[in-house]
Amino acid sequence: MMRKAILSVLLLLGCIIGWAQDEAAVQDWNEATRSYAAHQYRNAAEHYEAIVKKHEASDVVYYNLGNAYYKNGERGKAVLNYKRALKLNASNKQARENISFIHSKTPGAPVVLKDIFFMRWYHAILYKIPANTWAIAALIGFLLVLFVIYRMITGKIRFGYRWLSLSAIVWLLIISFAFTGYRQGKVNTEAVVLSSQAFLYESGDMTKPRMSVPEGTILNLIGQPKEGKVLVRLANGTEGWIDQADVEIV
Repeated sequence: MMRKAILSVLLLLGCIIGWAQDEAAVQDWNEATRSYAAHQYRNAAEHYEAIVKKHEASDVVYYNLGNAYYKNGERGKAVLNYKRALKLNASNKQARENISFIHSKTPGAPVVLKDIFFMRWYHAILYKIPANTWAIAALIGFLLVLFVIYRMITGKIRFGYRWLSLSAIVWLLIISFAFTGYRQGKVNTEAVVLSSQAFLYESGDMTKPRMSVPEGTILNLIGQPKEGKVLVRLANGTEGWIDQADVEIV
């Protein structure tokens, strides 16, 4: 009896906490919307950030946050949040176009190529599922291929080669998702330059500046931090070191 009473109290507390969080998110959203309409972009960004930190954010929240930062003159944070919106929803056309617009207005910024439509579908599926889940699916796919081969050998399956071809194609596609997810999550992490005075240093000499890197530049981290700097690769393939404090991971 006591156990049921405790469980009931815990359930009630959980509902109250959940309701309070939802209510707080609505308040932050309303205040952010009001502030944006009143051209108070810094305040709008702060309330969108509150939603991101305290609640589960959607691509719409990140997109609006990017808009608020752009209107406030913070191009780097704008691009960062547009990229986070795309990470949650690769088909967010407005976020992609806004990144291209910002880069077109930024001297020295790399040109962002538009993805082919099927690549947008590919990334939309990829980002919906964690890399570990894709790895498990790849293992299951491999076992499925072995099962089809076994059924072919024992003569217990019709149109065996067709089923084998289909299962092999599905398995290879899943392997592609698993490998890409692992590579992007572990090896080739995307980041955005937030500083207006960032420099790329020679890959062989971290003390020798090579070029300035505009705020809002998208790059890939390809090495572990060392002496306050991290090895990166730009969109044109140029590699070098950049101050770790000047970039933020997407």
